[in-house]
Amino acid sequence: MKILTGFVLLLVFLSSSYAQPTITTNAPTQTSLCAGGNVVIQYTTTGTFNFGCSFIAQLSDNWGNFTSPVDIGSMPFNTGIIMGTIPSSTPFGFNYRVRVVSTDPVVIGSTSPLPPIVITSTAITATITANPPGPVCNGDSVTLWATPNQSYFWSTGDTTQTIYVTESGSYNVTVTNYITGCEVSSTPVDVIVNPLPVVHLGNDTTLCEGQLLMLDAGPGFINYDWNNGQESTEQVWADTTGTWFVQVIDHNGCRSGDTINIIVYPNPVVNLGPDTSICGSSVLLAADPGYVSYSWNSGLSLNPSLLVTQTGLYDVLVTDVHHCKGRDSVFVEINQLPVVELGSDISICGNSVILNAGTGFTTYNWNNGQGANHNFFATETGTYSVVVTDNNGCTGFDSVSVTLFSLPYIDLGPDNDTSLCNGHSVLLDAGPGFLYYNWNNGLATTEQVTTDTAGTWFVQVTDANGCMSGDTIKVRMYPNPVINLGTDTSICGSIILSASGYVSYNWNNGLSLNPALLVTQTGFYDILVTDAHHCKGRDTIFVEINPGPVVELGSDISICGNSVILNAGTGYASYDWNNGQGIHHNYTATETGTYSVVVTDTNGCTGFDSVRVTLFPLPDVDLGPDMVIDSGSVVTLTVESGYAAYLWNNGSSSASVLFNSTDSVPGVYVYTVYVTDTNGCFNSDEIKITVLSKSFVEELTMPVVKIFPVPFTDRFMVTGLRQQGGYSLLMTDVSGRVIPCLYKQTDQGFTVIPEKMIPGTYILYLVRKGTMAFLSKVIAH
Repeated sequence: MKILTGFVLLLVFLSSSYAQPTITTNAPTQTSLCAGGNVVIQYTTTGTFNFGCSFIAQLSDNWGNFTSPVDIGSMPFNTGIIMGTIPSSTPFGFNYRVRVVSTDPVVIGSTSPLPPIVITSTAITATITANPPGPVCNGDSVTLWATPNQSYFWSTGDTTQTIYVTESGSYNVTVTNYITGCEVSSTPVDVIVNPLPVVHLGNDTTLCEGQLLMLDAGPGFINYDWNNGQESTEQVWADTTGTWFVQVIDHNGCRSGDTINIIVYPNPVVNLGPDTSICGSSVLLAADPGYVSYSWNSGLSLNPSLLVTQTGLYDVLVTDVHHCKGRDSVFVEINQLPVVELGSDISICGNSVILNAGTGFTTYNWNNGQGANHNFFATETGTYSVVVTDNNGCTGFDSVSVTLFSLPYIDLGPDNDTSLCNGHSVLLDAGPGFLYYNWNNGLATTEQVTTDTAGTWFVQVTDANGCMSGDTIKVRMYPNPVINLGTDTSICGSIILSASGYVSYNWNNGLSLNPALLVTQTGFYDILVTDAHHCKGRDTIFVEINPGPVVELGSDISICGNSVILNAGTGYASYDWNNGQGIHHNYTATETGTYSVVVTDTNGCTGFDSVRVTLFPLPDVDLGPDMVIDSGSVVTLTVESGYAAYLWNNGSSSASVLFNSTDSVPGVYVYTVYVTDTNGCFNSDEIKITVLSKSFVEELTMPVVKIFPVPFTDRFMVTGLRQQGGYSLLMTDVSGRVIPCLYKQTDQGFTVIPEKMIPGTYILYLVRKGTMAFLSKVIAH
């Protein structure tokens, strides 16, 4: 149902005994306004107004009366137009009028003619609730909640009822009331976000055993809480391995902390051994390896070891990677070694040679016990050594290399272990340094020969001593591996290319070394494989990758109503909703449930998405059919109980309202109720109550009024009203909206000419002395 605006027509006759300026107020072009909105008021004047005369636009009460008019705008000179502002506190009403008055001279202009102005009160203001209400710390958020309305526009650009802010600033919201459609702006709310305190204990560090480190959380905080559970001061001393943590609280109550890891390393333990007496010209003292620095005798050497050539006391100071230090010292006595000389190395053809260590020593030890005299008989090629001991117990050492020439040694490689791949060759090498080479092919006399065929090869060599030797090798041939990646292909998404059974794999010269390759991009892909015989094979394939379509149905939906349209996006070749239930890009979901879609693009690639839809039914509210009652009747309007909220157009928030027509003038009264259920869904209904004056109705039942033609096209005639006297006409559509008409009175009655008429049913009312009554229905073609 729609709201029917009731009108009281007042006839005002002005007369004067002299000509004076006049102001005629035109009907506003805007007949429906929000409280707080703007209205353009036009007027015309006659006569002369004094210089400096102001023109003021005034607003009547809801009944069109100017007993206590409200000034809504003014101009300091006569322009014929005034921009007015409807006060935001103006109550809801259907019969407001405007007029223009002047100040010099004082002239009260005419009341604006029909149609009247409907002013929609904002009903509910925009209020912001902050949680928490006071300042917060950086990293926390403040919840700003606006009173429920139809839509919201925050100063941040957000359009939800609740927003979460994390920065200091002033925030406000403009809402559109869900009842009236009017906009309301809130009082700004200031949000203060204090920064977190800054605390820095320094970088993680290390200490050496016995060292202390002072940890400083910084001054100016009201509370310090160290994780050792004992300290509450700005500074603490640390001397143990572990994690140290402090939390501080500043004067704003904001908390922050820092952590430092400390490792306490033991000091290095270095051991040079006991004091010693040695034989020789020197001894090498060595500290344990792995330290960062060494210092012998306070700078004598900075190396890990020290060569000692003189008797004395020696110490070393070492520093490890953690800068921790350790020290040790040793006393060294140096005794010179005996000198033994076996002569230069010996090369000889034969079976033996006599070695002589010289006389005058206490003992002789050849080759670890193989001889105990100053002479030694060597029968094999090798290195011979002797250790001699003098009267001081000191030993001397020497060695000599003895070469007894025998047959030369040659090795072409192990039999049955040399293989060739088709198209390859192998280099056979008899070894360098021989005087003569003789291969079994009867042609080659070089150190090396190259072959690309299978067979048995033999070579004989002669060395510089005239000694001869030879060797044999077998060469085998193997085919190269044949690999096939298949024909060039075009796929959706990705493909795995694979080979198997080989020793090694190399895709695209290093892209992958695995048997399989996951291909996600268009391009050429080749593989080089190596088999157990080191033979290689290669193949190449071109792969075209078509990316699968990406379809996005959005987040899960909860909505009031019977349906919602899901959109999978345009441009795909086919759509499959819920396994065949829909084939277009749009799908209308009419039930709560999960909806899914599979899309296929022009390449045949598919994409998938699903969304959960929850549909809440609108509340069922019914005030019943419209009523016609006599003046003085009382009607109770009731809505079904159990809803979360009720709001009537008279401001009541209960489930029922009482309409008492005792003090109401005859006319049509509209009651509208909005209900909201626990899901936040709302619906409305309205009822029209027509209040008639009984005596006036009885007079109008006299069969003297005629209306013709019925139905009519662009005009019709009403006769018989002059016999009654003092009547005027008012026509509305079936929803109660006033239809602007031109009423021409003739001797026979009224000719009614509606403006902008469309076919339909209309209601004709009689108005007399502030009373309105139903006359007849008329039909337009």
